[in-house]
Amino acid sequence: MSGWWQRSALEVDTLSWLTTSIVVAWVSSLILVHGTVSITLGGQAGPAPELQVLAIVVMASSALLIHGRATTNGPRIASTLSIGVFVLVAAAVAISAVGYAGSPVTAELWWAPLGAALVLMSISPVVPGRVYVPGAIGVIVVTAVASAVVAVAAASPTPVADAVIATSTVVFALIGGSVLTSTLVLGVEGWRADRRTTAELLEDSERVLSVIDEVTDQRLSSEVMVFLQGLADRGIVTDADRERAGMLAERLRGDLVQRDQQNWLTSLIAGRAVRVDDPERLAEIITVEQRGALIALLDGLFSDPQAGVRSARLALARRPEGTVAVALTIDLSLPEGRRTSVLAPYYLTVKSVVPRVEWRNGESLHVAFDAEPSEPATGPTTSTPADRPRR
Repeated sequence: MSGWWQRSALEVDTLSWLTTSIVVAWVSSLILVHGTVSITLGGQAGPAPELQVLAIVVMASSALLIHGRATTNGPRIASTLSIGVFVLVAAAVAISAVGYAGSPVTAELWWAPLGAALVLMSISPVVPGRVYVPGAIGVIVVTAVASAVVAVAAASPTPVADAVIATSTVVFALIGGSVLTSTLVLGVEGWRADRRTTAELLEDSERVLSVIDEVTDQRLSSEVMVFLQGLADRGIVTDADRERAGMLAERLRGDLVQRDQQNWLTSLIAGRAVRVDDPERLAEIITVEQRGALIALLDGLFSDPQAGVRSARLALARRPEGTVAVALTIDLSLPEGRRTSVLAPYYLTVKSVVPRVEWRNGESLHVAFDAEPSEPATGPTTSTPADRPRR
């Protein structure tokens, strides 16, 4: 509520559907038509019709003042000008009431309260609540006093009822304008409060880029980051940006589909000098723990610069008893003295998940063990080349 009290609705949201210049201009026209019809065809001219004409002109001028200043000065008119609008509306009501002095007037047919209500609704989006509410209350007070004076002067038997009828239209305008604009301001400010800054979005994008790196071997993340940074700097999205985003999304989708079609071993050795002989796709049926041991061994050795790994060969074959024989040969340039200390952690990892492991050091490291199958094999496949690039 404090936001609506300090800022106009048009400052928070453009409200183009409600406060375009043509809408406010039509309010002036409607006041002129309604007032003219009331004092001519409606028999509400009173003893001084010239005062009614003056009141109509003043009332319509207040609406035109909102129209002109709001469209030239932006989404908010100055407080002094808005106070002037309220004064003009109150003056028009008072002038109209003076024109009826001493003559009976039908309260529900009096044109001035409806004209005042139209102006109050028109000004509600372009002034803050702290200006709108006091100004509208002032108009209500003037309308109530003026209608009561006219009713008493005309010897109406129900002056209070006449005053209530005449004032109710303006009261409803105050309530309607306040509820409409305050609800809109609260809604838009709540939506904006949920928005995150560009910096926060870019920070979140780092996590997305890490996933892209994993899938595409860091081939797309740099392009994506440059693209996102360009959007953040410009602050606008063009048709070329949309086409570029579509191209990047299509490439990423292709990499994701290809990654999904690869088995875990193919993804593990991609881009590494590893030769795999697994014609029966036995890598797919060993247990998750044994897969983890192989991943840790290959990842660790190829990522450790001290290990000096040149190439490796992995072979899987089915034994008659149903187990899977796994043999891994790794060519190392590591001196014999340092080899034991570097390889010991990986030996313990493999040893913890297989019942029997053979570990022989020499010019090359030979690791062999039997793995228990966890599910049936899915069918034959061909050998995987050693230097297949990661996709």
